[in-house]
Amino acid sequence: MVALLTGDDAAVPNSQTQQIRKTLTASLLTNNHNIMTIDNLDLKEKEIYKKVVELNTRKSTNDLKDEFEKIHESYRQIHRQYAEFASNDIESLKRGLFIQWFAMVEPIFLSGISNLDSESEIKIIAVLNELLENKTLDEEMKFMLTHYTHSNWDWVLKRFENYDGIKKFIEQRQDNDIPERIDSREMENRGRMGLYWKSFSKNILTTDRKASS
Repeated sequence: MVALLTGDDAAVPNSQTQQIRKTLTASLLTNNHNIMTIDNLDLKEKEIYKKVVELNTRKSTNDLKDEFEKIHESYRQIHRQYAEFASNDIESLKRGLFIQWFAMVEPIFLSGISNLDSESEIKIIAVLNELLENKTLDEEMKFMLTHYTHSNWDWVLKRFENYDGIKKFIEQRQDNDIPERIDSREMENRGRMGLYWKSFSKNILTTDRKASS
């Protein structure tokens, strides 16, 4: 799904893949009015991100703490929705896994993410592990996972080394599995995960870079 850039050349975004992703997820969500579509989740995540940035410009007060608590709850709900459909939709898996990783490596006051639902975390980990064991993980997910398991923060997923697929991936990971550049167009409309990876789009990607977007 992510097109790699070679030199100054930019690959054309895979619009067909994006449409399939949206159609699949929309069909999964149609029957439950309490669950947002994949596009609405993207907008909600961006809205939360802007709010977090704004809150960090304010002085600490009880009202500020209350607003952060609301943001934390909103992110828990978003993460639960991604977890619910991770087994049927790779995009939900990718976004949900990113939220889990980012919650651990980024300070709470910058991420807006805290105390994710452990059952939802396990759902995502179980789907990821199955894809790893079946060797059906797509190339985009592979390089994302390679980044998430860098030695600077490999402890995040080492908590799940009782899952054989995850354990083997961590043991065998190679830094050269990560592309040097990423086409930012392929990261449009993909929630906080998209914003994070777009931050690398004009830079040589190094795993020593800080997690902050």
